[in-house]
Formats: sequence, structure tokens, C-alpha cells
Amino acid sequence: MSRELDAVLDAIPRLAESERTALALVLVDWLGDGSTPDELDEAWRAEIARREEEIRTGTAELVPWEEVEAELHSALDARRDARRKRFDRITFDPDVLNGQPCIRGVRLSVARVLEALATHGDIARVRVEYPEIEMDDITQALSYAASVLVDHPDG
Repeated sequence: MSRELDAVLDAIPRLAESERTALALVLVDWLGDGSTPDELDEAWRAEIARREEEIRTGTAELVPWEEVEAELHSALDARRDARRKRFDRITFDPDVLNGQPCIRGVRLSVARVLEALATHGDIARVRVEYPEIEMDDITQALSYAASVLVDHPDG
């Protein structure tokens, strides 16, 4: 990990909660394509209007639900697999903590790491509480949580 990132991570606990929230929102937004919520809303409205026009004019290509469902499951599986490959320190084992995402080789869930960070507000204290995890484990836990929020913003 770079010195710059270490410095940022050390400074985060000293920020006010509202500043940490603002930072988190900026970081999550950077994971997207940079569009504002208004731009995304406008794009969706245009797409809905386009599709309604196709239906009204009879030019829409209708697809059986079974095909759509299979395609959705395939896309979700591919996305899940890509996330799992990207986060090599995060494991998913149905026999460990009911399949919750965990820090590799440790019976410690990503959720517990995030709770500890929120409770202590200090990475150093979390590392004292859980000496078996490394800084890269914490970084990947945060990145994984952010990626889940991007995929499922409503929880």
C-alpha cells in the first residue's frame, strides 16, 4: 500500500462523522461512471420513453420471461464471480459464518470488520483487536462493502 493511502487512512478517524460520510459518498460515486443522479434519472426517463414508443408502434421485440430470467441470472453470476476474483482476501464459504463474506483464512466477517471500524474509528485499534488481519484485509473489506453498495444502493 502507498504512503499516500496510509496517510489518508490514518486521517479518516480524525474527521467528523459528517466529513467521513461525505468522503464515503464521493468514493462510492467514483466507483460509478461519474453520472449525477439527475443525469441517470434523465437517461432512464429517455429509455422508458423509447421503449414505450416501440411498444406503441409494434416494433418492440418481445422476449419470453424465461429467457430474460436466465440472462439476468447469468449476468448476476458473472458479476458475482468478477467481484470474488477482484477481492482475493475475501472468501465466501457456506460452511463458515453461513456464507457471509469473510476475511480469508479467518473466521471474521467483512461486516464485523466494518462494525469494528465504525466503533473504534481507528484502524490501529481494529488491528490491535484483530491482530490476525492485515491492513490489506481492511482495505479490501472496505472496497468490497463499497462495491456491494454500488450494486445494491437500497440495501
